[in-house]
Amino acid sequence: MQSRRQSIIEVTTNTFVGMVGSWLIVWTVMGAIQNRELSATVNVVLCTIWSLARGYWVRRRFAAMERPNPSPQTPSTPGPSPS
Repeated sequence: MQSRRQSIIEVTTNTFVGMVGSWLIVWTVMGAIQNRELSATVNVVLCTIWSLARGYWVRRRFAAMERPNPSPQTPSTPGPSPS
């Protein structure tokens, strides 16, 4: 389970990465598509896909940091002792 501090860091990271990515998407699409209606539609679709992928990726990264690493000294399967 995350501490409050870790949750705040995760949310801030997600928001910052989202803002930068969305700005880049909008800037690129607005420069490439002159039709306002089409540009707006493409922006909405791409930003939605970006949001879903980013949210999943950031959550997975923070979840991986929460898991304890297994101890390298603990054998995963017991084997015969050396003689």
